[in-house]
Amino acid sequence: MAVVVAYGVVSILATIFQCQPLHKAYEAKVQGHCIDLVASWYATAAFTMITDFLILIMPMPLIRSLKLPRAQRIGLMVVFALGGLYVLCQTTPNISWQVKLILRRLVFALLP
Repeated sequence: MAVVVAYGVVSILATIFQCQPLHKAYEAKVQGHCIDLVASWYATAAFTMITDFLILIMPMPLIRSLKLPRAQRIGLMVVFALGGLYVLCQTTPNISWQVKLILRRLVFALLP
């Protein structure tokens, strides 16, 4: 959790101070320089995907150790795995919005 919060703070600061001087961000004719925005967007997307998958994987050992019937434990793991599939679909540009909508409804329907 602390990693996600720290990254959020750093990301906000990087967005605010992306150009030197600051007003170059909205006035292209001003002398100065800005960070590479495309690289910044890719880095943000990669970090977000990695943390999303880590957050989805974190409860798996706990679910495995629960004293529930095997079918219920497997069911819980499947729900979390569908959440991971949903994250993957959200970050894949080639998947249609209909597939994303169906998957979102499936994940929410299976939640307890």
